[in-house]
Amino acid sequence: MRLMKLIMTLTVAVAAVTLGSLSAHADDLSWALASAPQGITASEYFTTGGKPAASGYSNDASIITNPNTNTKSVVQVTKDTTNQVGSIWSNDAYAFDLTKKQTASMWVYFSGYQSEAADGMALVLQNSSRSALTQMQSGQTSWYGETLGVWGSDVDSSDISQVTGSAIQNSWALEFDTRGNNQTLTTDNYTTLGVGFDALNSYPHIAWGYPASSSTYLQDSVVVPGLLGIKKTTHYAYQMQHRGTIMDGTTTMLANGKWHHITVSWNPTSSTLSYTWDDRVPIPRQTGSTTIPANAGQPQTGTTKSLTLDTSQFYQNSTQAYSQSSGKLIWGFTGSTGSDTENNLVIFDQMPGLVDATASATITDTTTGKTVGAGDAVTGNDHARIDYQATYNSGTANWTNLTANLTLPTNITYKKATVTYADSSLATKTYDLSGLTSQAASYALQSLDSDNDVAKISVTGTFDNPATTTATSVSAATSEFTGDEALVQATTNAFTIKHQTSDLVLSVDNSLPISTTTGSDVTVTGKVATADGDVPSSTVTIHPTLNDDDLSNVTLASDGTYSLTIPAAKLNEGKNTLILTASDDADDSAPAVTVPIVVGTLEFGTVSTDADFTTTALTGSSQNIATDGDWALNVKDTRGTGSKWALYARVSSPFVSSGTQLSGNLVYEDASGNEQTIGDSNTLIESHETTSSDSATTTDVAGSWSSSKGLLMHINGNNTAGTYSGEITWTLQDAPS
Repeated sequence: MRLMKLIMTLTVAVAAVTLGSLSAHADDLSWALASAPQGITASEYFTTGGKPAASGYSNDASIITNPNTNTKSVVQVTKDTTNQVGSIWSNDAYAFDLTKKQTASMWVYFSGYQSEAADGMALVLQNSSRSALTQMQSGQTSWYGETLGVWGSDVDSSDISQVTGSAIQNSWALEFDTRGNNQTLTTDNYTTLGVGFDALNSYPHIAWGYPASSSTYLQDSVVVPGLLGIKKTTHYAYQMQHRGTIMDGTTTMLANGKWHHITVSWNPTSSTLSYTWDDRVPIPRQTGSTTIPANAGQPQTGTTKSLTLDTSQFYQNSTQAYSQSSGKLIWGFTGSTGSDTENNLVIFDQMPGLVDATASATITDTTTGKTVGAGDAVTGNDHARIDYQATYNSGTANWTNLTANLTLPTNITYKKATVTYADSSLATKTYDLSGLTSQAASYALQSLDSDNDVAKISVTGTFDNPATTTATSVSAATSEFTGDEALVQATTNAFTIKHQTSDLVLSVDNSLPISTTTGSDVTVTGKVATADGDVPSSTVTIHPTLNDDDLSNVTLASDGTYSLTIPAAKLNEGKNTLILTASDDADDSAPAVTVPIVVGTLEFGTVSTDADFTTTALTGSSQNIATDGDWALNVKDTRGTGSKWALYARVSSPFVSSGTQLSGNLVYEDASGNEQTIGDSNTLIESHETTSSDSATTTDVAGSWSSSKGLLMHINGNNTAGTYSGEITWTLQDAPS
């Protein structure tokens, strides 16, 4: 009974743990995919590897396509079940090229099971085959977890070649080991193999080695006495030497339910391979209660390790996928699980041999001309410019379907964005940001390649002025340049904005708006003084911005005056907006002054000096007489969109015939049927405002007149026959804007 009771109690306890574990495991993949970061499509560049030799196993790697609205594909190296092994290898066209600089960057995920996770995966460079995996010997199938699919398998043999021979040949591996296999060999556990590789590194870790090299493995042995201690036998097991280890002494470094980013770089000149772990802020999986931090995915320093790669290791075995002269290698991931499980997931954002790309983001306070560094302070109302740049460094493919998904820094009022390219034949595009209601802006870009290798986006605006003397903190903002072949990010520095408090006052001498003709320079003069009207004692600089483009700064003269000449070539036809600010060497700024400049002319075009009304027979009743259709009355306005004018008419000489004055009045009837009498004072007959859709600069005022509309002569019934002549004076006025 006691034995039965013990068995039943154990059974219930195991069942409870198992059910809880299965429930958590069932959600892990969906949680991970829900928060998966953006990456590139993997299916075109990778092939799942071959089947391992050990019976009872298959290659479990697969590619999950479009798991959410942002992520294009996720490589699942192993599923979240026991005794899994998987591999995924680069296709021939996307081999790792040892003769060129190479960059591989990716996000990796190892579930959230901490000490219960097993076993991890490895990034592998190899020159064996695309079916390469650790080849287990007969009876070793349960020990696949320790190998991660790449290292040699532990054997009870003094012959180390049995270990090295089962590893992936001609290879180098960077392991992400989520389970510390740290059991040492004793007389009590000599029959247990596959649990001692990590005796020297007992916690989850990242480390590298050459899987098929004997220098990677340390032989351990124990002498076990036989029955009654008469016969002794020696048993063997192997530990692994870890190099370039990153380990924090906890079970939560890897299998912590977060996406971690790693970048691997190869420099053929120095034969240096380096890897940086957590060079971006990890992204937690999206459980029902998890809040994704605002800085998730942003760049951070991370931990970097470097090594001199022994490239001869790729040519040790006679079976080679590539010749040494080609410099090419197969690269990819292997992974495994044992009695415990985890999801081993990878998202690629940059692949070696495909497109090597970089991006940058810089903020400039154009009022002071200073680049805004991390933690710097700027002054409210200063002008801002953010310069984003995506650069194609090298690659075997073009960077296509490229989109800039910008996340703009907060607390800036934006004006416009301008997109330019290294290839000057490609059109510059300008986007109006004055109505932007969020920090997001997205622009489709031209493809980048070796000929057109740079795309620049310059965004201008004004730093918002804090309402109080308490400075406003602005967080770093990360933007992404995404394309089919690479995804790179650029992050602006965090900074603060201090309240603008100034004793400076800037004034302009010119009458506003300033009007000038096409082709003429414009000179703007004025002065800067203190609030008391004194000449500033500090050095003051004028910062002009014309149509949101910064002009060269102007230094204030010793008497507090300034003079700024704007070349005609920088002025647009029509309206221009010049904004002047001033700051001293203590970064105090004067409030901005807006100077409108209008370029172009408003004048009469062709106007008839002699014109007739239609010859009309008198009827004894009042009637309207129309113009005869030969009238010319044109207004020419080259001042551009938003310019206005008004046309007035008056009778300057009455209409008379042989000394007899015509009985009647000159009238004007508009298109809506409204009629006005034109006398000896100015009467408005036409007004106009130029819109962006107007293609012509000349308005034919008389062109719309008819027998019942436009300028008409209203005569009374008591007139006598005759030819009446008079004068009309037209006045053209620049209407107020």
